[in-house]
Amino acid sequence: MSEDQKRPPKYPLGTTAPSLVDQVRRLVDWHEFLIAPESGNYPVPASLACAWEKLEECYQYDGRTSIQRGSELQRLSETPLSTLFYFIEGGFYPPPELLIVLSDCWHAYVAAAGSLTLEEAFLGKPKKRAGNFASRKKSAFRLFRIQITYDQLVRAGQTPIGAAEAVSAQLGGKPDADSILRMMRKARRRPPSADE
Repeated sequence: MSEDQKRPPKYPLGTTAPSLVDQVRRLVDWHEFLIAPESGNYPVPASLACAWEKLEECYQYDGRTSIQRGSELQRLSETPLSTLFYFIEGGFYPPPELLIVLSDCWHAYVAAAGSLTLEEAFLGKPKKRAGNFASRKKSAFRLFRIQITYDQLVRAGQTPIGAAEAVSAQLGGKPDADSILRMMRKARRRPPSADE
């Protein structure tokens, strides 16, 4: 094999999982490798690429594929794992580079021999004072629901304090109206991110 031929991406396995940034970089690297002719020299990537070619025909719309690949996958969801569920819930098979990156995460988890949790391997480390991934998602969704309800009430003519009191009452008094007003002021300055 000449120097300019592509080889499968290799990443060291250790006691740390690839960060979410690394996972996205790996999606791009694996996608580029899988579409290169040299991928045919490696049985597993070649088999996945061959199966994907057949599947991709099913996903054509107006002569173009309707499935994102490589770096475009990061637009679908926050993490490769949640992107996998996006495809499953949409009734699609995921692209092979996504499966390979998730396999990389699994191998990092196994190689860590207990020093890494599944969450850390696939979703990253929990953030201090923000909790694990599920907790952050639940908090972000709750804040989103509070914002929507509050905004609807204000647009319907209620005063901000009246809307905050109504939302608080719907939530059983927690958070209280003053806390909701503070949350709304903070949300106006900065929209909630997926990582909160």
